Amino acid sequence: MRRAPAALSKILALTALTFAACGGEDASTSAPVVEAPHALPNFEDAKADNFVSTNAREYLLKGAAHVDLPADFDTLDNATKASTLDKLVQSRLSTVARNVRSHVDGVIRGVNDDADASDIEYFTFYKRNANEAEPAVILEGETRARFDFQIELVGSYYLMSKIAPEQTRTRSFELTIDGEDAPVEIVVEGTPSTDSFPKYNELFADGVYDIGLHFGGDYNEGRFDIETAKWTVQTLLDGGWLNDSVTSFDDLKIDSPPFTRQMLIEGKVVEARITVVHSDMVEPSEESKLSDSMKASLASKDVVIYSGHAGPGAGFILDYQPRHEIPTRDFATLDLPSKYQIYVFDGCQTYRTYVDDILTNPAKTFDNLDIVTTVNTTPFSV
Repeated sequence: MRRAPAALSKILALTALTFAACGGEDASTSAPVVEAPHALPNFEDAKADNFVSTNAREYLLKGAAHVDLPADFDTLDNATKASTLDKLVQSRLSTVARNVRSHVDGVIRGVNDDADASDIEYFTFYKRNANEAEPAVILEGETRARFDFQIELVGSYYLMSKIAPEQTRTRSFELTIDGEDAPVEIVVEGTPSTDSFPKYNELFADGVYDIGLHFGGDYNEGRFDIETAKWTVQTLLDGGWLNDSVTSFDDLKIDSPPFTRQMLIEGKVVEARITVVHSDMVEPSEESKLSDSMKASLASKDVVIYSGHAGPGAGFILDYQPRHEIPTRDFATLDLPSKYQIYVFDGCQTYRTYVDDILTNPAKTFDNLDIVTTVNTTPFSV
């Protein structure tokens, strides 16, 4: 599922970064210029964590649990002991996480009063690989080991006050977990980030601010991918972006040049470019041109937007007639640059898996990449 045009306009506003606050255009008819109203601050140290959202927080649920050791554990060599203990902890961690999540989800259902999905006030969402365990410590004189664990989740603001309502500072609750001798104390912590900013100076350093906007295909009869692409092209043309080869959506081709305009950033002219790609630009026998185009954007552009169907395990689904996709297994070997970039993944549940999948690529880390994702579904009716 995907956002309707009204929501995509917010994404274009986000990726345009300075345009929303810019002054009037230059009198020149050949090169519209918009000027940033003041100097760009240095936000290098403003991002204290790797998650920031306008309507949610990232939380950690922390505690300690135990795992029973096999009867012959003491007879094993050290390497086998370590391997055995790790497997036992990972198995036990799954049970612990299942108990904790079940409890949290039950609390949320209660405070939402079992409301329909469209009316809920509080929500939670877990990404893949959300559970972690520290190395286990074998307890002296016992036949078990202890390990600390944490479970990461995204949830509504003020979620802590519902999960652990009795405290105001360090919030925690006790939970009976299958296989534990006593209730386990679960500490609830919110991650520290309250704001975050793109690395503006790096985006504009080379004098070009380059955006690639790639619409994934749509299997629905209404073809919202094409309708949204049409709206986008018209929005750019009406907004003063220039393209000598494109005066309407029907002119747009897979090899069309980008839409351009100029910005004045701290006295320096920066050219902004937006390349728009959609599935119907190519014949069914030439689907590879869609993935080639997106790979080229990922390899070079400052901002890359994928607006399409998505979900856990899915990649970039660029067409459905026939289906053509850049699968997640290819993310690790994509030709990605070491320079700073922003990726916007506008599709259902892209927070759940896409970030981890992209970060399997050795060229990208949170030092040179910011990723904008969707926590849950993004239906057309939004």
